[in-house]
Order: sequence, then structure tokens, then C-alpha cells
Amino acid sequence: MTLSGLSDYYYLVYVSQIIIFACLLIAVVIIVKAIRLGRIKPALLRSVTWGLGGCILGAVIDMLRFYFFQSYGSLTFTRIGVLLFTAFMGIYLYRDHIDSLKKKEQESAVFASEISEAFAKVIDMKDRYTNGHSERVAKYTAMIAKEMGYDTETVEKYYRIGLLHDVGKVGIRNAVLNKPGKLTEEEYDEIKTHTLKGHEILKDISIVPELAVGALSHHERHDGKGYPYGLSGDDIPQVARIIAVADAFDAMYSDRQYRKRMDFEKVISIIREVSGSQLNPEVVDAFLRLVDKGVIKAIEAKET
Repeated sequence: MTLSGLSDYYYLVYVSQIIIFACLLIAVVIIVKAIRLGRIKPALLRSVTWGLGGCILGAVIDMLRFYFFQSYGSLTFTRIGVLLFTAFMGIYLYRDHIDSLKKKEQESAVFASEISEAFAKVIDMKDRYTNGHSERVAKYTAMIAKEMGYDTETVEKYYRIGLLHDVGKVGIRNAVLNKPGKLTEEEYDEIKTHTLKGHEILKDISIVPELAVGALSHHERHDGKGYPYGLSGDDIPQVARIIAVADAFDAMYSDRQYRKRMDFEKVISIIREVSGSQLNPEVVDAFLRLVDKGVIKAIEAKET
């Protein structure tokens, strides 16, 4: 259909322009309201602003072309503006999704850390003679891992694993765990099952799968004479090798039900002696460097 020799499309251009500006006006009103209520993220505001700016610029250019250059039916720049708006929003949504994943990962890490600390307290409450042992072993484990050059994320992960290395002790009878005298062979065999029990407790925690590894293998020996599976050398998981050194140090340098804490220099001497047999020499070297630096030192030296 035509009117005065012009296609009716000519008049529809006016309608489309009105619709475009009405939509832009509604969008601006919504954005302003969201800003006033504090419900819009700065990144989203930037993306929307740039996107709407592109749409408005494209619409204005097409209107100028329509009125001054008789470019009837051409909305090229408006389309480009809409594409820019879509692109800006797509980039925002992608970044927002990545940020959400990172936030969830951080929350999961905090949750795992808090759960680990809670479990560690339960473990130490059950074994009254080693109260604080799990936390100390975790700290020594983190110190050694850092000295060996591991990144911050790995050091924090190893700290959590160290906290729960003895979680299997919750399954050991109190009469055995807290026996003040020397253990019988049968009782010692029961104590040794805490590694398998710990693995069973932790093996289904998918957020930090190495938790179960630390609990299972921290009593393996470098020479293959440890338990529960007699692993040796590089077959022992790295985190378990580190925990083994931290655990051995704290076991000797803390009060137990059958003896008082050993002399610090004597403990260091024993650790040197068992390097390469009971303990991994690379880990022992890192531990001894911490001793030489004064990072790990005698309790009496800390108090003075």
C-alpha cells in the first residue's frame, strides 16, 4: 500500500523510532531505580551503560540518516548497537559466572577448613594426652610445605590434611587410646588401625580428596617398614611424607601418657638419624632448614 506515492513503511519508521526510545527510556528508569535501591552491581551497571550507549548512538545515527539522507528502511547502526549491547551483557554474564564460581570455591575452602578444625578438636578431646597434637602437626606440615616451595593454595590444603591425619582415632577404644602404661601387641595393632579408619571416614569427601590420603599414609616409612601397606620412597604420597616428619617431631616433643616431652636437641638429633630410613630425606632437610632459621625452635626459647 502507498500513500501520496510513498510506501507505508515510511510511516512505520516513526513508530519503530518511538518504540525504540520508549524501550530505552524504560531501561534507563529501571536502571536508575536499581541504583537508588543499591540492587545493581557496578560491573553490571558499566556493561548496561556501555550497551545502552551503543544502542542509543546507533539509533541516533540511523535517525539522522533517515531524516537528512533519505536512507529509508536502513537500521544498520541500530542493529550494530543492539549487537554491542548483547556483547557487553554476554561478557558481563561470563565474568559474573566466573566470579560466582570463585566465590563458591572460596566458601568451600573456608567450610572445609572450619570442618577440619572442628574434627581436629573432636580428635584431641578423645585423646586427652595429645590435646593440641592435630593442630600442631598441621602447623608444622604447613611450615615444611612452604619451605619446600609449595604455593599458598597447596600449603593451606596440606594444613587441613594435617589437621585430620589422626581422625581415625575416634574409632579406637578409649581404654586403649588413653592407656597410661605400655601397650600390648594386640593394643598396638588396634592403634595402628586408626589409619584405615581415618581413610574410611574421609574417603568420600570429594572437595579435598587428599584428606583421606593423609590419614591413611602418614605412618608409612621411607624404607617400607611402616603401615598400613608398607609403602616406600616415592610411592608414599607427598603430603603423607610431610605429615610423617611433623607428626614424629610433635610426638617426641610433647608430653605423652607414658613420658614427658623429650629435649629439643635430642629430638632434632633423632630426626636426623632416621632420615632416609623412617622419614623422607627431602622433607627432613626442609624441616632442618626451619630449625636452622629458628622458625621451629625449643619451647623455652619462645617463652624468653
